[in-house]
Amino acid sequence: PREDMERFGVTDQQILDGIIDDNYKNLLKFEIERAEAYYAKAETGIPMLAPEARLAVASSLVVYKGILDRIKANDYDNFRKRAYVSKFEKFLLLPAAWFNLQKISNNKHVHQPPPAVDATSSP
Repeated sequence: PREDMERFGVTDQQILDGIIDDNYKNLLKFEIERAEAYYAKAETGIPMLAPEARLAVASSLVVYKGILDRIKANDYDNFRKRAYVSKFEKFLLLPAAWFNLQKISNNKHVHQPPPAVDATSSP
């Protein structure tokens, strides 16, 4: 977002020129921390999804976290280095996603959505 670029002193021209300095790295660190906070919050909602959708969403969450880890490992150089998780690595991450899903699904503090109301029944 523009306000974050201004806060960290990063310009459009700097991005167009692919200049990575401390300001740019600090901007990416901030945005990654924000994304990780969103992921952590989203994770708590996975048990509320339809059971058949949970593993796909949990797997996606693990893969996207992996991409953020790659950006960090690439020293925030997303202009010259591609941050990605290979198909093989995604396959290897499936057990972690499954185990994490079991952990959050068994968490007693996760709130389940209320049961559907049958509009055809009378009180």
